[in-house]
Amino acid sequence: MKILITPLLALSILTAYADETTPEKKGIIPAVSQQFGQVIEVKVVFVEKPNTYYAQNMVKASCYAKILEVNGKKLEQPVVLEYRCADVDFKLGSQHTLTAYEDLQSSGVNREWDGKIRQFNYGISHFIRLRNPALPKAKKPYTIE
Repeated sequence: MKILITPLLALSILTAYADETTPEKKGIIPAVSQQFGQVIEVKVVFVEKPNTYYAQNMVKASCYAKILEVNGKKLEQPVVLEYRCADVDFKLGSQHTLTAYEDLQSSGVNREWDGKIRQFNYGISHFIRLRNPALPKAKKPYTIE
């Protein structure tokens, strides 16, 4: 007895497996907060930048932020991220508790699909945005301006 698989049966089998979560599915997730843009308090120490092309040539800050605590809770494993802070370049080795949030920024050429296949320069930067400690204390709850 032969089993005949009709296109409809094949489609239903494929869609049943397509919705399953697999380890291959990836995305950009925050490293220390629950979601991008969520305001948190971080305890950081400023460390040397990694010896990568991006860090050495594209990052304006002289160091990276090693995040030790989030909202008063010590991290099991510290997280090192590029940081951005308006008008401040922290000194290597200095330690601060600051208000922050994780952010993303795209760079390069983002073209619409025009039917031609070509390579182009495009990237996404994942960093922590620190609030300048010289600014007056922000009011809680924090608002997006």
